[in-house]
Amino acid sequence: METELHPLPAGFQLRSAKDADGPVVQDLIFGVLREFGLCPDPAATDADLLEIESAYTGRGGWFAVAVEVGGDRIVGTVALQPRTEGVAELRKMYLRPEVRGRGLGRALLQAALGEARRRGFRRLVLETAEALKDAVRLYERNGFRPSSDSPHACRCEIVMELDLVDPQEEAQARGNVADHYARVLGPIYGWMLGDFESAVSRTVALLESWGLGPGQGGAAVDLGSGNGLHTLSLARLGYSVTAVDLCQPLLGELQARAVGLPVRTVWADVLGFPRHLDGPTAVIVCMGDTLTHLPSRAAARSLVGSAAAALAAGGRLVLSFRDYTRPLEGDARFIAVRSDADRIHTCFLEYGPETVRVHDLVHSRSGATWTQTVGSYSKLRLDPEVVLGWLRAEGLSVTDAGAERGMRTIIGLRQ
Repeated sequence: METELHPLPAGFQLRSAKDADGPVVQDLIFGVLREFGLCPDPAATDADLLEIESAYTGRGGWFAVAVEVGGDRIVGTVALQPRTEGVAELRKMYLRPEVRGRGLGRALLQAALGEARRRGFRRLVLETAEALKDAVRLYERNGFRPSSDSPHACRCEIVMELDLVDPQEEAQARGNVADHYARVLGPIYGWMLGDFESAVSRTVALLESWGLGPGQGGAAVDLGSGNGLHTLSLARLGYSVTAVDLCQPLLGELQARAVGLPVRTVWADVLGFPRHLDGPTAVIVCMGDTLTHLPSRAAARSLVGSAAAALAAGGRLVLSFRDYTRPLEGDARFIAVRSDADRIHTCFLEYGPETVRVHDLVHSRSGATWTQTVGSYSKLRLDPEVVLGWLRAEGLSVTDAGAERGMRTIIGLRQ
């Protein structure tokens, strides 16, 4: 709930706006506009207040109201509305006069910034008026800068923007994952899966149960293919598969297993996969931990958008990812991944607000000598409800296939 994710100053709480709030929200916003000599525009700029849920929630956006604890009187509003892929507009941020000066405006802005990052937006834009001097100063103090874009709203003269993603941080996170796989997980990945042929047989049956029946030569893409569990399963179902991964040793294992099958391997970052395609695709799978390995929620949102755009009519996008939204506590954070007489793999989890730090410890025996390999990297904590919203925002018909052993699967269909 928003009250947990984005706390407000004492005496106030945040909740999602509903259509039933429309008249009160409209009265609040129009009152503030008139206070500053600005004109309400119910036929255009403010028409979204007539159907808040369809204008915001139904489009992958967010509209929240600040209410007084105990009375539920609406005293403030804030919203995010998607514009283009990765870009959202900060809208409808207003406060009643009697609650200003108590830190509520700053808290609403921070809630919106946190929600924008949580939903995977890379950039925020906003339109405002010169008369709203305190609001402009608040935006400037929080990093917003003038934009060269022209305003759409008739009452606004100022357009501002804010980048939500630090390119250096993204590059570092991407490098950490690649190094961790090359040094720690890549060499033991096949061992972690156990009997590979049995795993492929189970995966083929699972894909068929999700409607990915015989492909009859259709094109498929496996994003984050690893050593080929899903690639080979799709190939055996009759698809021509492009397998994309950044770990060369794992791609080498895949190539050795794919002899005689319609499989093409691509050593590349999955975010750039569209340039390796020849045309619309019947199936795109992004499974295992690939989505959570991406450097930011914005990158994950971008990948979903690119995958949805690459689907042919009737094509399916299958996403699976580990659900870290409910943190493990205490000793439960230590997980025995796999062990046998010669190897023991254990991991330990540390939870942050947006990521979980995974520490892998691998003990291997050679003769009478044991050696230890240790490494760690961050994975995204993706809210399945947010990911479902991403697919719906791309116009896909969505099926939530549920969770199994902590892995959530979501399937999008291009009608």
